Order: sequence, then structure tokens, then C-alpha cells
Amino acid sequence: MISCPAQTSETSMTTEQASGGELDSRPTSDERTRAPLRDDELNLTLEIARRYYFLDQTKVAISRELAISRFQVARLLEEARRRNIVRIEVGVPGRMNADLADALRKALGIERVLVIETASSSHDHKLHLIGAAVGQEIAGVVEQGSVLGLTWSRAVRSMVSQLDHLKPCTVVQLAGHLPVGDDGDPGSVELVRQVATVAGGSCLPIYAPMVVPDAGTADALKSLPDVARALDMAESCNTAVLSVGAWKSEASQVFDVLSPAIRQEAANLGAIGEMGGRAFNRDGEPINSVIDQRIVGITLDALRSVDRVVITAFGAHRSEATVAATRTGLIHTLVVDEDLARAILDDPGAPD
Repeated sequence: MISCPAQTSETSMTTEQASGGELDSRPTSDERTRAPLRDDELNLTLEIARRYYFLDQTKVAISRELAISRFQVARLLEEARRRNIVRIEVGVPGRMNADLADALRKALGIERVLVIETASSSHDHKLHLIGAAVGQEIAGVVEQGSVLGLTWSRAVRSMVSQLDHLKPCTVVQLAGHLPVGDDGDPGSVELVRQVATVAGGSCLPIYAPMVVPDAGTADALKSLPDVARALDMAESCNTAVLSVGAWKSEASQVFDVLSPAIRQEAANLGAIGEMGGRAFNRDGEPINSVIDQRIVGITLDALRSVDRVVITAFGAHRSEATVAATRTGLIHTLVVDEDLARAILDDPGAPD
């Protein structure tokens, strides 16, 4: 994987020392490494890296088209790698199980299904593979000038950490932030900003919690200008990325932050899963409960206006919730692991 961050404060030059035992007054390599790049230097380094790694142009071709020397091209490519502007990872990419995906697509009646081969993978590696697949999917469908919406999940977090290119677009947060639990783990606002940086576009974060104490607080937050603007833009998304959570412990970040009483109330009303904090039943119908009134985020009905809804899910324990999610009629693309795909197809109660 090659990634070219849109900004950095690092640069470097070769160390020069004067003869005769006296040090040159010019900056040393370490000093120049700490100095920030000028905008024109950073833009040139990024352009050379993108041409060389993404477009497979030779150094000669780059030097000719940019009217600079081959030596300068080579030096800036070396510095880009040394300063972590370009990162290269060597590994085995996740493979797709096309037969399983086709069977699942027909069973669920949705347009596109990606099934990632993860049979021998650890939990973290499954997340890594699913995140990579989702990143490749949105990089292929997001158009310049379009609007991309995101909610926080571990799969989306993994996607963002691996995303290395995206056409310029507006990135909007679809729901408020959740307490993510892990120290240093980026929250919803940070993920939206990171994707906007990769795309070279703008972002509309939501500086409010996803779940608040009562409906009045939710209404007050949604009326704030910045939050209202983000939620309005969310309904204009061309592409939205969300994850399915099952309505049980350790299968939904939203479920885990609710009180036992609220969890049970929603369960009594038939909650089987959630997307973006919005609970739904086995038929894919929204659950109108106290929890729904306390969510700061896009509604399931509002998601119907989105051109392309990409959903992620993994683990056999989310099979019922995933099937129910497809019954909402919202999903265009579903990205899952093998275990979940087989659990859905093996379930006697699953769609034919």
C-alpha cells in the first residue's frame, strides 16, 4: 500500500559541513528534517510521489513533464519515503470469494456483495481486510465534487487507516460521536477529517454525542447551525458508509453505551440490530423507541435519499441483524467476511 498524506511538517536535505574543522552555518540534516516544508515544496513532493507510485510513470517522464531534473525527482522520492510522506506495506491482500458473494447477493436480493476470505484470520486481521475492501470500494465509486457520509465503527476506522487516495469530495459525519474506549483510538470527528485530508476536500463534522440523555437535548443539539448543516448535507450524500450492529452486548457500540433499561425497551419492541444508532426489527422497520429520540444523526428514512449505501458487517453473531438490515431496502453494497456470509446462507430462516 502506498499512502501520500496531504500534509506534513517534515523535510530533509543532505548534511553539509565546511572544511577546515569549522561547521558550515547552513542547517544540518537533522535541523532541516525538523523544518516545515513550504507549500510549493510539499505539493511538488506529493505530485512526484503520486505520479511515480500511482501512475507508474518513470523518473525520466516525471522530470520531463514537470520540467525538473531527474536528480531532483530521485531525491524527493527518497525523502518522501524517509520522511513517511510515502508509506509502503508488503502483505497478502484479502481475496474475494466470488461464488459465496453471488449466492449471498441472490439470497438477500441486493445489488452488490463482497465476501472477503478470512477463514484463518484473527479478529484484528478480519477488520483489516474488511477495511481495505471498503476503502477500495469507495475509492472506485466516489466522484469528484460528490458527498461522502461516514459513521464510526471499527470497520470504518480500519478503512480510514488504510485509505490512501480518494477523489476530491465533501466528507460529512452522519451521526454524532461515540465513546470508543481505546486510548488513542480516533473518533468520528477525527475519521471524517482524515478522509477529507486524503481526498483534498472539505469536511462537516458533528461536534455532539450520538446518544444523549433525552429527546429535548437531542433536538437542541440538532438545531445548532453546524450540526444542522451537517445533517442536511448528510441527506444529500452520494455515498454513505455504515456498519451493522447486532442488538446485543459486544456486537454494537451503540448497544454497549446504553443503560440496561433502554436496551431492554428496544428489545421488547423487536430491535434486532442498528445502523448509525438507528434500531430496526427483523423486517427492517425502524424501532420508534426512546433510544431513537435520543440519537443525533441521520434517520433510516433519510438514508433513502442517498444514492449508494455501503454497509459493512463481520462475524457470524451478526447474521440475523445483517439479514434484517438488508430488509430496510437501503443497502446497495454489502461487505462481509466468510463466516458471516456462511452463517446467513446456512440459517434455515434466511432468505431463499
